[in-house]
Amino acid sequence: MSISTQKQAAIDLFGGVTNTAKAVGVGSAAISNWPNILPPRILDRVIAACVREGIEVPSHFLKKSDEAVHDE
Repeated sequence: MSISTQKQAAIDLFGGVTNTAKAVGVGSAAISNWPNILPPRILDRVIAACVREGIEVPSHFLKKSDEAVHDE
């Protein structure tokens, strides 16, 4: 990912920390405590909030983890 982190990209998508917190269903303080690279459980909530709000999910939020287990 570029200089922008996943956390900052999520905040930018929703237009600020307060709007991000409201969309994801947490308090603003929780957003401040997020790591720069979001773990899957938080990223899933951000993606779900994007879908609910009609915001296009950034493609880099949808890339599969290198550690993912695949049954092919």
